Amino acid sequence: MTEQAMFGCIADDYTGAADLAGILARRGLRVIQCFGVPRDSSSFVDRRFDVVIVALKTRSVAKAEAISQSLKAAEWLQSIGVTHFYFKYCSTFDSTAHGNIGPVAEALMESQSCKATLFCPAFPENGRSVYLGHLFVNGVLLNESDMQNHPLTPMTDASLPRLLSAQSNRTVGLLPWTDITQGVSRTESVIARLRSDGKALLVIDTLCEQDMAIVSEVVCDWKLTTGGSAFAGHLVDRWIEKGRMHRGQESETPITTDSRAAVLSGSCSAATREQIAFFSSRFPAKKIDVVAASKDNHVLDELISWIDAHADAKSILLYTTAEPSELAKIQKSIGKDHAAMVAETVLAELANALVQRGVRRFVIAGGETSGAIVNRLGIQSVRIGSEIAPGVPWVYSMNEPTIALALKSGNFGGRSFFDDAVGNL
Repeated sequence: MTEQAMFGCIADDYTGAADLAGILARRGLRVIQCFGVPRDSSSFVDRRFDVVIVALKTRSVAKAEAISQSLKAAEWLQSIGVTHFYFKYCSTFDSTAHGNIGPVAEALMESQSCKATLFCPAFPENGRSVYLGHLFVNGVLLNESDMQNHPLTPMTDASLPRLLSAQSNRTVGLLPWTDITQGVSRTESVIARLRSDGKALLVIDTLCEQDMAIVSEVVCDWKLTTGGSAFAGHLVDRWIEKGRMHRGQESETPITTDSRAAVLSGSCSAATREQIAFFSSRFPAKKIDVVAASKDNHVLDELISWIDAHADAKSILLYTTAEPSELAKIQKSIGKDHAAMVAETVLAELANALVQRGVRRFVIAGGETSGAIVNRLGIQSVRIGSEIAPGVPWVYSMNEPTIALALKSGNFGGRSFFDDAVGNL
């Protein structure tokens, strides 16, 4: 009898977890996403799912805290019978030279007694590729893309081996694209050679889906792998081919089709800024003054009054999103960390006020923003629905009241994404 695989994923932010969930649900798998480590295992022992994703907010926290939370997630996943682990991070490898991707991966390797693991952040469908160890975003080196100005994890180096070496204790190796294109046997032998040479953290070149299909064939039995959502999809494809997982997810029935929608944005990415400009030409939109909100408690009341004044609007937008020059001024005025905290807190309180006013559909842009809002609303786990765009599915809260959420990574989606989302459920 073929051993059935059970996939347990640890994601370092909430939008990344939703991205992963959408990719796996697209394969017809039964996917559950939890926000934070669940308090118990009782509701998960019946195995009415193939994949459990634990979404954490560890991308930008202190390294020790990221490691601690990730190990607790792995321990809980193991308690419900997980056989294969996946550490999911952003396809733009959001992690400075100080962590947290390398340290968390090493801690998980230690906990699962793994001598090696691989790193495959590429997401060809969304324009992320890796060549000679360098990460590209739509054909541009990572450090020359908009990610160089990221407010929390500015990416100033596109070399993944250098980034990992700076933040890790183990030796980093590279599996070049020229070897992968020669097929499974060649890829397998090169990985074996890298491991025999003492390379424990293996960066994988990836230009297209076929590259990931080849690598996944070699490593699908590894207990721990790491990467973006796209590579995880190829791993489960191999298990489905081998009869260790089975398609058959029932389609989610949208519950909140006719309800109002609110778009809440904290992301400052170029993609999100374009989406806001496009959406705000058609729907009521309100920009939040983060500096004023940090000094005046009445700002929140004024924003709620604005919401009430637009109670008849089908959709509204509230955002702290700013251009890079404006963001720099805000951070200089009140501090980088304080600015982020104020923005997240205000948006989370506005989400709570909107729920109290009957809103049941939310489109949220930004990983940290998504985490703050989901936590404020007390949502502990979600079912995965249909995708709005690659990497962004609708998810439905499993606790009452049922709330539909689209948790969007800042860089994802075309300029009409917000418009498409509020009209698509």
